[in-house]
Formats: sequence, C-alpha cells, structure tokens
Amino acid sequence: PAGASNNRLTRNDFQLTRDGNWVTVSGDDTVVDRNVFQNRTSQGVFLQILGPSGAMAKRVHVHHNYFFNHQFSGSNGGESIRLGLSDRQSYTANALIENNLFEKADGDSEAISVKSSDNVVRYNTIRDSKGYIVLRHGNRSTVEGNVLFGSGIRFHGNDHKIVGNYVANSGDRALVFG
Repeated sequence: PAGASNNRLTRNDFQLTRDGNWVTVSGDDTVVDRNVFQNRTSQGVFLQILGPSGAMAKRVHVHHNYFFNHQFSGSNGGESIRLGLSDRQSYTANALIENNLFEKADGDSEAISVKSSDNVVRYNTIRDSKGYIVLRHGNRSTVEGNVLFGSGIRFHGNDHKIVGNYVANSGDRALVFG
C-alpha cells in the first residue's frame, strides 16, 4: 500500500495469466531489482509505479530487471514500465530506472512510459522492440546512456535532458520531440 515504504522486490519471475497490471509499487523508497517479467499477451502493464492518491511514490529504484515478450496487440495499455499517470505529471517522483533489459517489448509503443516529473532513465537496453523510452507527461527528467536498437526516444514537456544515448535501426523516428 501507499504508506508501506522501504520495501524490496527482488529475484522473482513474473509470468502470470491474468489481465490487468501485474506489479504496482505505491510506497516510497522501494527497490525493484533482478526480476524477470515475461510472456504477456493481454492488456496491462508489467510494472507500474504510482503512490498515494493524487501523489507519486518517491525515490523508487528499478534496476537489473529483464522485461521480455510483451505481445498485447491493442493500441494502448501494454507498457513494460509505467512511471506515473497523466493526472500525476506535475508530481516529483525522483525515480531511477537503470540497467534494465527489454526484448520484444511490443505491447505498446512505450516500453518505458514516464508520466511524472524529476526522474532518471539511464543505461537501459531496448532491442527487438517497438516500444520506446517516452517522457509522455511531466518535466525535468533525464534520459542518459541508453542503448536502443530498433527503438527510440520520444518526449514532451519542459527542461528534460537527453544525453549520450545510442539509437540504431529506428527508421525515421529515432528522436521525437512532442
């Protein structure tokens, strides 16, 4: 629950058969690391980070996870990671998403969807995926040092830093300004 802070979710293999969002983090100072999220064909998010109603969980650290084979065929609602919601875009999360691997992240055009402010997305690899790193809503986030094969970066909002990323084989949409 939103008031439960300082938790760690580590070394699990999530391969569920139900619809909906598989893992929701709502507590501050939570670590999600070294997990496998795999083989999904239904709508929903592998990992979403929210927080208490009308706010965002703060200082969540998501690292060294493997996101594999999200094959939802709809047009929206199949992100691998969703950090916030549209109505929370002005809230600071100070989340860190780093050193994760995404393969076949095809459930949505957004493999990592950021809808909050003041976050860092760095050193992730996305390959063989239609999903991008997307700063959908919010401000002042940094996207740094990611390696993207067949993917790219899309961003909206103000005061973002997009630094030192490697983007290859993305066609004409390597970097999209909102």
